[in-house]
Order: sequence, then structure tokens, then C-alpha cells
Amino acid sequence: MELFLFGVLVSVVTIALAVGGLFLARKITHADTLKEHNQVADPMLQVIGTLYAVLLGLLVVQSMETFQKARLNVESEAVALADTFRLSTALPPKLRDSLQQSCLDYAKAVVDEEWEDMQREETCDRAWESIDKMWWDIISYEPTSVREQYVYPELLAAAKSLNDHRRSRLVTSRTWVSRYSGWCLLPEPYR
Repeated sequence: MELFLFGVLVSVVTIALAVGGLFLARKITHADTLKEHNQVADPMLQVIGTLYAVLLGLLVVQSMETFQKARLNVESEAVALADTFRLSTALPPKLRDSLQQSCLDYAKAVVDEEWEDMQREETCDRAWESIDKMWWDIISYEPTSVREQYVYPELLAAAKSLNDHRRSRLVTSRTWVSRYSGWCLLPEPYR
């Protein structure tokens, strides 16, 4: 909200200065003098207008690409969570139930709490606890059957992918446009 208000303030001040400058120039300069300089000013204004349009187009394209990357990252996180849930069916019942419950708890915590927390640049403790429990269950397990030995590396890969995509989502949610220096990855409280 602060960034929005800053943008509105900058826009209003810029427009006010431009209109004030126009009125001042009209008061000081005679109309005949303005006509003499029209042939020089017109091509310059066309170039400036074209450059502005290109810049605006590039900003729109970059914003669309950023949104697409964020969407794909969230989808990859969901796929990794589903893979972890499904692969756990090959494990012994106690571990399977624990992992599947952690997956469900994680999904519920992310949907119910973390999406709103991300707007405030925070994370959800319940989601962290669920993912930590998943990791602990997976790394503390020693496969015994041949089937479990084949499933275990895939389960580790799915859990790693889930964790990586989660961290990427959280970092992306903290990305913002600095009012002074362009793109900034983390706001001041996270540095």
C-alpha cells in the first residue's frame, strides 16, 4: 500500500509540475516564438513518445514474465507435494500415514494461512513445521525392502523439490520495486 501511495504522489506531483511549467512557458513566451520552434520540437517529442511507449511495453512484458515464472513455481511446488504424498504409499503404514498427514497439513497451512502471510512478507510457522516433519520422517527412515529402496531416492528428490520451490516462492513474494534503485530482491527487514 505504501508503494501505491508513493506512486500516486509521484504521478500527481509530476503532472502538477508539467501543467505549471506549461502555463509559465505560455505566459513568458510569445506565440510567434513558439511557432518558430515547432519544426524542431515536433520530431523530438515524437522520439520521446516512441521511447516512452517502448519502455512501457518492456515493463509490461517483464511483469508478465515474472508472473508466469511465479505461477510455474507454485505449480511445481504442488506437483512435488503430490509426488511426496503418492510415493509415501510404498512405505510402511506408520511412516506412510505420518508423511501423508504432514503433506495434508502443509497444503492446508499454505492455502489457509501462508498466502495471506506472504502479502505481509511473512511465512507460516505451521507450514514450516509440516515440511520439517516431512524431512525428518524421510531422512530418518532406512528402507528395508527392495521396493522401498527404489522408492526412497525418488521420495528424497520429491521432498527436495518441494523445499526448493517453497523457498523460491517465498523469495519471489518478497521481490518488490525499490523506489530508489530499481529491482530489489529483499526489503530491508530481510537483509
